[in-house]
Amino acid sequence: MKKILIRENANKANEYIENVESIYICNLHRLAQSIMGLGMGVATKDQIIDAISNNCHQINERYNEHLKSLYKAPDGMEVMEAAFGRIAVNTSNEDGNRFKQVLNIAEEFKRNENTLFNGIRIDNEDLFDSFDLNEDGTPYLLESVKEKIRESVKEYCKTEIGVEIHKLHQSLAKDIQKMYDLMALADNGETTKLNSDAHCILSYRFPYGLFDVKEDHTTGRKVFIPVNINFDPEKIEADESFIDDEDE
Repeated sequence: MKKILIRENANKANEYIENVESIYICNLHRLAQSIMGLGMGVATKDQIIDAISNNCHQINERYNEHLKSLYKAPDGMEVMEAAFGRIAVNTSNEDGNRFKQVLNIAEEFKRNENTLFNGIRIDNEDLFDSFDLNEDGTPYLLESVKEKIRESVKEYCKTEIGVEIHKLHQSLAKDIQKMYDLMALADNGETTKLNSDAHCILSYRFPYGLFDVKEDHTTGRKVFIPVNINFDPEKIEADESFIDDEDE
């Protein structure tokens, strides 16, 4: 059975998407910026995941290699490994401080107690599939994830009886609209109009005045009975014209 869309709840969807972007993506952006601050180029998704879930292990290794390459002696000799092999975790120098900042931001990310609209903490690794990075290293929420959020807040009529009632509701609205339009047409003719009873219903009591409602006191069931109304248009009586006295 085909389900019927009742409400898209677009405002709620936009609110949820904004919630993810302002809390999760914003924190990822901060982490990506700190990684790019290491001078190794544009941050990658693998590096962000490494920072969050692996305590920057891969970043540390690559940063060590980057620094050893950066600080080669003028004659081409590399600085001794004993001195620079762990430079990335040496917080007493500027290079080590940059790496320490990445570690700190990643740790703050993991300690962040903010939750998204669905109650998931932002350090939940299931969220890794929800983002990617632009060419400039800026994280963004995948469009497919936005679409899942939009779909999750849509309201559908799914049950057999619910769908049947919905279809009757739509059909009833069309029939009532058609009846109103025909009554208005009959009431606004050039030479005809509805009688006073029908005109009163059209003007003040439509559509409620079309039915009497009685209740079965045994079952509580309401019964709708059409009111006996003559819908034939009546001819409009011409107003008496005022005739001026003829000039003497």
